[in-house]
Amino acid sequence: MKYQELVDVYSSLEATTKRLEKTDIIANYLKTLDSDTIEKVGLLILGTVFPAWSSEEIGIGGKLVERAVAEAVGTTPAAVEDAIRDEGDIGLACIKLYAKKSQMTFFSQPLTIDFVFNSLRKLSQISGSRSTNRKIAVLLELLSQASATEAKYLTRTITEELRIGVGDGIVRDAIAQAFNIDKAVVERAQMLTNDFSVVARTAKDEGEAGLKKLNLTPGTPVKPMLAQLAPPLDEIIPEMGKALCDTKYDGIRLQVHRNGDEINIFTRRLENITNALPEIVELFDEHLPHEDYIVEGEVIATRDGKPLPFQNVLHRVRRKHNVEEAMENVPLKLYLFDVMYYKVPMIDEPLYKRRKTLESIVDTSVDEMNLSTMKVGTPENIEEIQ
Repeated sequence: MKYQELVDVYSSLEATTKRLEKTDIIANYLKTLDSDTIEKVGLLILGTVFPAWSSEEIGIGGKLVERAVAEAVGTTPAAVEDAIRDEGDIGLACIKLYAKKSQMTFFSQPLTIDFVFNSLRKLSQISGSRSTNRKIAVLLELLSQASATEAKYLTRTITEELRIGVGDGIVRDAIAQAFNIDKAVVERAQMLTNDFSVVARTAKDEGEAGLKKLNLTPGTPVKPMLAQLAPPLDEIIPEMGKALCDTKYDGIRLQVHRNGDEINIFTRRLENITNALPEIVELFDEHLPHEDYIVEGEVIATRDGKPLPFQNVLHRVRRKHNVEEAMENVPLKLYLFDVMYYKVPMIDEPLYKRRKTLESIVDTSVDEMNLSTMKVGTPENIEEIQ
């Protein structure tokens, strides 16, 4: 499938601000794609080549893109900078620069979606000796064969600024519309996989029944459920009858995955911080069963057993060097409150059942590993739980 066809879709999407029109454009395009291509387009339509849960990134700075564009069109990096300043972004600058292109590419083949996708992923894997030159070579292979409009959206994708006004909600609705599937089913599949490439392909190949089979997978983080503002307890609990009330800790939300022998720790923004918290990995390895699981909790910083402000644990999480020194200076303490997967997905079980499972699998015999304090709130004990 030619990349230009996707570029034409980008152009149509950029030309309208109406959500329903954007949904129609994407839905109609998705219907034309084969299974392998729709998997890639599920990500490219959002301006990325990696699913939301992945820590991988293209990792190309603006200056490197400017240099590659300059070489592709036969001008100087300074001229590219001037064009960006005049036009407002790298994509529009490419339209201007490619109109004056002095470099000719003989026997070039049209860019394909497959080639573009794989090339952009390849960029993330290039490191070490002469990595800059090798990245430039990959960029040039793309940009020297690109038309002006292809270069516009290629450079925007590389710099993670696609600017077509499409987010997760529109893609979700487009998949539902394209394959006549309930939006709620598509949304649930996306929430559990965090990967529109999987959702789009499954919707095409297996329809609604296939999407309903998708579920949590240890090792693939999911966006957490966050607390919402609510009326005071004396209003909301009588209305609900009773509610599970958890303690709010001044720390950082963690989602911990065990898949086989591998343990990974993710933040609420799905950032993998495993390497920054080796003692937390050790705690989970020693105080939970060696089964596949997904557990959520809060980690706080302490000193002499007393909680420290949030900023202290934030510094620990962001630490990339001298981690052992940080471990000594800022000890951490865990409070676990939920398990979403233990041997099998548990996301459809009520919280009180998941909590019982959590209590049965966590060894809290050491001070650093704890369960959160959770109480059942009723109209009769509102004062007690506040």
